[in-house]
This record gives sequence, C-alpha cells and structure tokens, in this order.
Amino acid sequence: PPPRYAGKDILMTLINKLTVAIAMITSLLTLSVYAQSPIPELNHFATRGISFDYPTGYSVADESTAEAQRFVLTRKGSSVQLTIFVMRRLTHPDELPAALDNFKESIIEKVGTTLGLANSGERTASETQLGSRQAEGVRLRSARRTGEVIWLEWNGRVVALSFVRSDADEAVESRLWETVRSSLNIEKR
Repeated sequence: PPPRYAGKDILMTLINKLTVAIAMITSLLTLSVYAQSPIPELNHFATRGISFDYPTGYSVADESTAEAQRFVLTRKGSSVQLTIFVMRRLTHPDELPAALDNFKESIIEKVGTTLGLANSGERTASETQLGSRQAEGVRLRSARRTGEVIWLEWNGRVVALSFVRSDADEAVESRLWETVRSSLNIEKR
C-alpha cells in the first residue's frame, strides 16, 4: 500500500516547484526591465582651464566677469541652481586665508538671501570632496529649501560652489551635485 502521506508529499513538491518557477520568472522580468533602463548621459563642459561633467537636461550659463569665472547650471522646471565660482587671479599663500574668507562669505550671504534667511548665521558646517580634494562648507536651511556652499584653494586659485534647491527636488537633483563635484577640474596655470 502507498504511504499514508504521499498525497501531501506530492503537493509540497508541486508547491516548491511552482515557487521556484515564479521566482525565476520574476528575476528574468526584473533583469529585463533593469537592462532596458537608460543609463543617464553626461555632458562635458570645458573652458579656460575649468572642466566638469553634468547630466543631460541641464544648461550651463557663463556669467564670468573680469575678476572671476562663474558658471550657473539650471534645469527647466526645477528649483535647482548650481554655481561654480573660480577667482581668475592666483592668490599668494600669505593672502589665502583672508581671500577665502572674503570670497566664501559673499557667496554664503547670496545663498542666504536666495533662501530668504534673515541672516546667513543659520548654518551647519560640513566637509565634502571636490574633485579629489577635501573642501570645507556650510549648509543653510529655510522652511522648504536648502543651500550648500563649499570652498577651497585649488592650484593657487580660490574656488567655491553653491547648490540651492527646494526640498521637493532634493532626490532628483542630488545627482547633479555629485556629478559636478566629483568631475570638477581646475588646471594649473
């Protein structure tokens, strides 16, 4: 006579096989969708000793003056504004601390004004990578917007970046910030 639980064993075997088949189909479908997801394209910007990459869909405006190179990245329909500032003149090492302080404070003040802050004293210190270098910075917050300013000396030039965006755009726009910061290069003069 057949064992008492043969029907139960057959049912369990069928359930296990069905579970494995469903897992395999799910994996294949997930892999297929992932493979079809487009890899975001990058644009490259280079001019007068400054270069960086940025995601497609953004525009770069050159708002340079006689004193500083200034490049503003924006995207239509977004609150984001990323600005790169590079002083044109080389700074003597003895003048560097004062030059950095003056330069960064004026940018922090502009970002504070953009965020609608009464004073730019509402800040949190931060450190981050800019290219392959360590940069100091601050984060400013208003009710629904955030601004970051980072700065450093790079090949004898004072360099700063500001990044302003609404909280609603934070997740989408963080890729721009990461891409520009990691790819920025300031050539030696």
